Amino acid sequence: MADIIEGQTLPSDLLKRASRKECSLEVLLRPYQTPYLLTLSPIFSESRQARLAGTLHDLSDQKRQQAALQKGYTDMQVLHRRLEDLNAQLEQKVEERTHTLSEAFQQLEEQNRQLQELDQLKSDFVSMVSHELRTPLTSLNGGLELLLLQQERSASDHSTLILMKQEVERLTRFVDSILNLSAVEAGRIQLSLQPVSLEDVLATVYSKFGANSEARQIRISLPPDCGPVLADRGILESVLITCLTMP
Repeated sequence: MADIIEGQTLPSDLLKRASRKECSLEVLLRPYQTPYLLTLSPIFSESRQARLAGTLHDLSDQKRQQAALQKGYTDMQVLHRRLEDLNAQLEQKVEERTHTLSEAFQQLEEQNRQLQELDQLKSDFVSMVSHELRTPLTSLNGGLELLLLQQERSASDHSTLILMKQEVERLTRFVDSILNLSAVEAGRIQLSLQPVSLEDVLATVYSKFGANSEARQIRISLPPDCGPVLADRGILESVLITCLTMP
């Protein structure tokens, strides 16, 4: 056995142990160092003389399969570690992106809050200024009407008073338009929808402009069969006045 086993020293008590019970060990055989499983078993002759029977099993296929399995297991461990690294990097990027988005969202919320506050301040300011202007304009318009009722004045003074009254009415309409826009933006406006005659509404709006107003250059034409429309008369008049006074 020592002659056929490649570079391997057999245990000194191998034969003694094999004579009592079966023994196995892995060996390499000459000349190609092929792996074999050597199994020695005791046998006895009819005269009870002890003998040894040996068998060799080629382990080449098992070794190749074992090497392939070991390589696959090693590759799988490498891939598993790479996957863990990629997962850790992904979690870190997701956490960073989530933190960035959270900060951006908080900034947007803060900016939105500030814009809402500014919008509310603007609406309050416009409403306050508009109401403060309406009172003196109403008083001024009433005073001009009283002056126009008086007859003891020259034609030039009368024309001047009429022009002043027209300008006061124009400013009043402008203030009313601002108040209506402010109410629309604040969602406070309420509509009272009723059947309204467009011809009457246009006549009322047209009558509010003076003879020298640029609005007098507008010609109104309605179809003969134009029936009533469902609208809020006051709001509709305000919209038409605003359109006529816009540059």
